[in-house]
Amino acid sequence: MKPTPTLLAALMLAPMAAHAIAPTSLKTESLENPLGIDTATPRFSWIVEDPTPGAKQTAYQVQAASSPETLAKGESDLWDSGRVASDQSHLVTYQGKSLSSLQRVFWRVKCWNQAGAESAWSAQASWTMGVLKPEDWNGARWIGLRPVSVSSSETVIAWARHAARAGEKHAGTAEYLASHYPPAPFFRREFVCKQKPVRACAVISGAGYYRLFLNGKPASERMLDPVYTDYNHHAMYVVEDITAQVHEGANAAGIILGGGFYESGYSIGLPQFEYGENGGLFGFILLEYADEVVPSVVGTRR
Repeated sequence: MKPTPTLLAALMLAPMAAHAIAPTSLKTESLENPLGIDTATPRFSWIVEDPTPGAKQTAYQVQAASSPETLAKGESDLWDSGRVASDQSHLVTYQGKSLSSLQRVFWRVKCWNQAGAESAWSAQASWTMGVLKPEDWNGARWIGLRPVSVSSSETVIAWARHAARAGEKHAGTAEYLASHYPPAPFFRREFVCKQKPVRACAVISGAGYYRLFLNGKPASERMLDPVYTDYNHHAMYVVEDITAQVHEGANAAGIILGGGFYESGYSIGLPQFEYGENGGLFGFILLEYADEVVPSVVGTRR
């Protein structure tokens, strides 16, 4: 008997349906390996790229663990969903053990297709929790500059003229700029690491925009952090992984603070006004060592 096209297609698709493709593009709260997730029950998403006609996910299993080594051994010490009969692959809610501030979590997922075939585990993904409780700010305090008169400073006037590209005859304009938009202040804090930390992260909130430096170099390529908000009600914060920039011995953290929308007199979607005249910083650096259960903390202080 001569095989028909329908029979040939069925024979070709049978091996494909019998093998499910491992999920990819793992995300937590719609972000890849995010830092600073401050919801107690994050949500997971993934994609199953299966070219088989009619392919669909019919079940999934999610595992979460406290280290990549633990997860690689199949030991999900934080959560194992077990096999869940569902085609959901977007915003699946974490239902494991309670998580703590700045805890790092690793997770993976596998799925079953319409033929009941089980996929391999996906590659691991991760996320880092944010600050979940007020006491977890570790005693950090707001720091900043007291109001000062800068219009009489020749250095500031020179800076303002340069910024405004103005000449001597526009000294009045330069003085106005200097008195209303002074140069960004610098903050510096030195600290000592008894050994190379296994993990270090900075948690910083700024009334205005900041840029973090570690040992004389930018901590990352991030700019204009934290995101603009209504400072009458709250201030945003950012978590940065600085493990690579911190070393054994003496270290120095430096921050440049810009006024941003906090001082500019402009706003987005709100009436035009200035929240304040002098911005500030609030945050700390967390240092985890291999031989310590409780991490060390370097915080802002007055």
